[in-house]
Amino acid sequence: MSVRIPHSNPSDELGSGLHETMEDETRQWQHVFYARFTPPLLRFGLVALVLLSLIVLGKGISEPTGLTGKDEFYLGLRIPMEMIEQDRWLLPTLDGKPRLKKPPLMYWLGRLSYQSLGISLFSARLVGVLFGCLFVLATVAVARQLTANWRLSFLAGFILLGMFGMATESRRFMLDLPTAVFAALAFWAFLRWAANLAITTQDKPTTLLSWCCSNAFLFLAVFFLAAGFLVKGPVVFVLSGSGVLALLLSQVPLRQLAESSTKVDGYNSGDDELVMYADANGVYSVSSPPEQQMLSWRWLSRHAIVLLLALLMFLLLVSPWFVMVQSLYPQDVAGMLSDELSERRLFHFSLKGFGGFLVVALPWSFLCLALAWKQWRAGGLQRFLLLWLLLSVLPFCFTRSFERYLVGSMLPAAIFLALALPMALRAVTHNGDRLFRYSTRLGALICLLLGGGIAVFLFWFDLGGWYWLLLPFLYLLRVWWKAGQAGSETRLWHFVASPILFWLVSLALVFPKLQVNALPASIVKLAKTHEIAFYKGPQPAMLSILTGSAHRHYGFLNALSIQRLAQQRALVFCGKEESESLLSEVAAAGYTAVQRGSYKSLVSHGSGLRFARRGASGADWLTALRTRNLQVLQSEIVWYTLESGADAAKVGKLRADNG
Repeated sequence: MSVRIPHSNPSDELGSGLHETMEDETRQWQHVFYARFTPPLLRFGLVALVLLSLIVLGKGISEPTGLTGKDEFYLGLRIPMEMIEQDRWLLPTLDGKPRLKKPPLMYWLGRLSYQSLGISLFSARLVGVLFGCLFVLATVAVARQLTANWRLSFLAGFILLGMFGMATESRRFMLDLPTAVFAALAFWAFLRWAANLAITTQDKPTTLLSWCCSNAFLFLAVFFLAAGFLVKGPVVFVLSGSGVLALLLSQVPLRQLAESSTKVDGYNSGDDELVMYADANGVYSVSSPPEQQMLSWRWLSRHAIVLLLALLMFLLLVSPWFVMVQSLYPQDVAGMLSDELSERRLFHFSLKGFGGFLVVALPWSFLCLALAWKQWRAGGLQRFLLLWLLLSVLPFCFTRSFERYLVGSMLPAAIFLALALPMALRAVTHNGDRLFRYSTRLGALICLLLGGGIAVFLFWFDLGGWYWLLLPFLYLLRVWWKAGQAGSETRLWHFVASPILFWLVSLALVFPKLQVNALPASIVKLAKTHEIAFYKGPQPAMLSILTGSAHRHYGFLNALSIQRLAQQRALVFCGKEESESLLSEVAAAGYTAVQRGSYKSLVSHGSGLRFARRGASGADWLTALRTRNLQVLQSEIVWYTLESGADAAKVGKLRADNG
């Protein structure tokens, strides 16, 4: 493969100087980035990437005090346990009721992991780690299909591995990342299908077998879409659909998609040429030999029959479970859909979607925006990837969303950065770039404040473990802070490796030392020998997974539930803030709640970083900092037994006799 850099305006003195310098250095850079991969080297690279991903994403997942959130400890971890306890497969349940709000595939995988490896945090979160590794591989595959270059594809995978959203969502048993993975795989399969048709456009299939083979990747895309739909519903279409729409809008030649299909095991079947255009401002575009046949609505209409068959296949794959649920619980489904639509606040515009992308793609997000400002006019793949990124974020601006919903948008961002970053780094080394410099510093600064803030918190309250972050902190600070300065060379792989190391240490070694959701061993032991119930929590957050039992959660206690819990001599856990409500509901049923114990701890409230006591004020924080004591910020968890009137009188008399 050859690389040439034609200049857009040779008469410009500054541009000409840059052109000559870049032409000299590109000969060396070409050897690094565009050398051909031999099959053994390719296999080694893929294995190494998977192993690195397993280490980076899997370290520390068995820590009960690691990063979590209510959707994980209340839903994700408990639903597969209850499926095992009730011996259910088809229909997940939660607290004895059908769980209809989300499709079942992720819970099936969770149950399979529990039954294979035993019920533990490791077995549950291993599913998320494996999906994280698969997301990295899917990014490499999509980048390979688009760029026809393995090294840029691997670079995209490494960039993705260093994003905040990968570090957080791969460590939890959640639905968002698996949905993004299936969407990415579906888009990759669609690209392969379109590329294969571009190659064999003159050879019409003459038999059913040849027709099936020519459309195999389309049916594979349908399979991945169906799997994603069975994880989280229609949101799977956001990433994959926005990719296809971006292809249509950017008019990418099918020949360009077909380039990678003409290479077997990393070798070209012909002498393809990758052209990199540079202008005086350091803007580079990547393009391939032009081709008249574009991916367009007209091209898709010529394949309408096979696309309709693919739609039919999709419906056959996803509809049985939904039809079964509708037939068994029609009223519950109607109520669930109504609640879901009201909660989502559809068509209420908000910039929170863009804010979510800035968070999940840290520290790369601001640099991505800075490069996008310059690279948009380059057209070609850059414009397509930026359109894909924009279209994957935009739907979440018209609905209620959380940052984790935007994990799919990291894929086009990672591939765009892999295309734009290497040559941009070389350009700013010679000329400097204020926008590049400020964007890298801003992204790094937010990460350093987040990780450094946790480390300072640990140091101040003498919790230990803060020292693990010293070297990664300094590494990220040094590499990202000096980037963009004229005459200051930044090596690409240091630039990519420093965020990976920073997030690994921050989430695997430092964050667990905060002791969020820490449980005394005596309570875990007690819970293994008693019937347990949660009230308006569930707290303790990790009690279910540590005891291997889902335990029942009650949002409200009626007379029948109170009677049953009293007969079982169950221990009812709740936060101190909810105890007044519990006592009144129990008293209204003619029973008495007798407190049996309590403990204090930092606990998760919704997101992983909200761990202070509900209602903790600024004065409470100042008191904690001044005294270097966390007690004022800790939540109190209490547990009760429910006694009838006569039993409560006996307990009171016994306590009085014992003084």
